[in-house]
This record gives sequence, structure tokens and C-alpha cells, in this order.
Amino acid sequence: MRIAKVSVFIGLLTVFLSCDRSAWFEQFITLPDARWHADSAAVFTFQTPDTLNGYDLEIILRSNENFPYSNLYLFLERQGENSNVIDTLEHLMTLPDGKWTGKGYGAMKENLIRYKLNYRFEENEKINLFVRHGMRDVYLKGVEDVGFRISLSQEKSSR
Repeated sequence: MRIAKVSVFIGLLTVFLSCDRSAWFEQFITLPDARWHADSAAVFTFQTPDTLNGYDLEIILRSNENFPYSNLYLFLERQGENSNVIDTLEHLMTLPDGKWTGKGYGAMKENLIRYKLNYRFEENEKINLFVRHGMRDVYLKGVEDVGFRISLSQEKSSR
């Protein structure tokens, strides 16, 4: 019983300490059975915050030890009311020595993938962001959650 109470306390402490209080938008999509189908997009819908400040846009990927590759390709499509942008990102999931990147304990690792840094939205609009994996597998194993975060950039704006 005591071990259960300690585990719950540690879990809650981890959640509260890992929360990013500066995030303007943050959402996660859990993938059933930790398998990501190639045709299945993680979709994030948001209203742009403003056009004056710079924002950091980041993809957050939670994976487990069943992830079979050392890298990950992502296809991102941003559909706005007046714009459509398609990007491809590559992220290293392991270092050359085989050590997993990301943070976390045990089998679960959380990777923060920087998409745009100090990005200024051009206009105030509703945006749908579609995130798909670009790997050869129809079902990519080991991906538990896909997240997206927008936070106010700490960098000085260049504009």
C-alpha cells in the first residue's frame, strides 16, 4: 500500500514539474496500441495568437522501446484560411552510439522536435496542422502520443 502511495505521489510530482506554464497552446493525441498508421494524421486546430510576437512551434513525440528506427521523418501540413504550407522534418531518435534521445525514465521517451523558432504568424486565422509520419511502415510501432505546442519565444524578434 505504501509503495502505491509513493508511486502516485511521484507521478503527480512529475506531471506538475513537467508542465510548461509558458505554453500558449498544447495538445496531445494518443495513438491506439502505440501504432501510427501512415494515412492517419494527428490534427491540431488553433486560432493564431497574434502577429506581433514570435512563437516557438514544437512537435512533441512520446515513444517507447518498440520504436524500430534511429530517425523519424514527419510530414506537416499547415492549412490556414488563406494559406497552405507543407514541410518535412527529420529527427534523430537515437545517437550514433545507440543511446535514445529525448527525456524520460524507463521505456518511455519524450522528444521535443523544433518546427519553427521565433515564428511570427502573418495574419490572425484558424489553422489546422496535420502531422503524419513519413516512414515506410504502414503501421509505425512504438509511438504513443503526438503533441503540438506553441509558446511565446524567448528570442528577440528579428522583425
